[in-house]
Amino acid sequence: MGDVVRPLRRHLSPDLVAPPAFDWICALCDRFPPGSGLILERRLDDDAATVDLSLRFDMVEIRAGKASSGPAHTAGERLRQMVTGGEWPDGGLAWLEFDHAAGPAGTPSVFVSLADPGGRTEAIVRAAEILGARPLGAAVARRLRQVLRTLPASPTPLQIGLMLGRPNPALRICAAMRRDEIPSALDGLGLAHRWPAIADCLAQPGLADAAPLRLDLDVREDLGPVLGVEIAPDSAAGWSRHLHALAALGLCRSSEIAGLEAWPGHDGRLHGLRVEDTSLRPPADAAAHALQVRTLNHSKLVFAPGRPVRAKIYLYAGFVWPRGVTRFSGVSRCPA
Repeated sequence: MGDVVRPLRRHLSPDLVAPPAFDWICALCDRFPPGSGLILERRLDDDAATVDLSLRFDMVEIRAGKASSGPAHTAGERLRQMVTGGEWPDGGLAWLEFDHAAGPAGTPSVFVSLADPGGRTEAIVRAAEILGARPLGAAVARRLRQVLRTLPASPTPLQIGLMLGRPNPALRICAAMRRDEIPSALDGLGLAHRWPAIADCLAQPGLADAAPLRLDLDVREDLGPVLGVEIAPDSAAGWSRHLHALAALGLCRSSEIAGLEAWPGHDGRLHGLRVEDTSLRPPADAAAHALQVRTLNHSKLVFAPGRPVRAKIYLYAGFVWPRGVTRFSGVSRCPA
């Protein structure tokens, strides 16, 4: 995977991702086979300019053990057990998230998505137990069931994650909802007192507009205390308004905005290729010739009692390979 990732360096300013941080990403990716996507998680207003890394795997790759490399062995094997045991029959994707602070040998967190979670509560409980390699405990399972009953229905898949590399790892639920659904969801969870701080941020002109939102909750015997609100602008103009709104709140620097706005683009060799002409899986000898697509995926506002609001941006890079082609001439280009 490292050879696939290294060409991204030219699109990342040192103010956005420091060279040692990018070297860490490449060294970690060298321990995995080529894959179809990754996300860089950048904490804004960060002098160190470090990022966390998430690697994407589909269910075919998980069954084949491709998510079980190096430091991800434990998480990947638990994912494979969950998938092969029929506990996660929807297909879909999983993400392994590596924290920069944990170093190259740190155990990743794991996230999986579930479409149509209604009526699937017990499957979610069981999946969480497999990922954690232990029973949730009666109090945590009871709290999880309460959360799943309270969340509004949504056509967007629910995501659950387990922070395996952290002490006393929490179960994270990431649920899509409209802005006007957040107050009632928090009220149903006994967290109505948390809404005013969230509402104050979302009221900033340009921050959310009509962008899709997710509410992130950590489920233990109690909820929280940290809450996250994810925001996903759906256009370049929406992202520009969003980033400048973050700056107006004091959450983002002008140098970070410049680096983030320079990130989106795609390999010029994708022009003229149809979807059916490409594959998410590389030929055996073509790992270094992946065609890349770069987007800003979403941001997250992090709310913790007694602490200032913090913001993160998630940069996505996807990779495809033209079918039947293993060598290219020319240089990768990014639209101006």
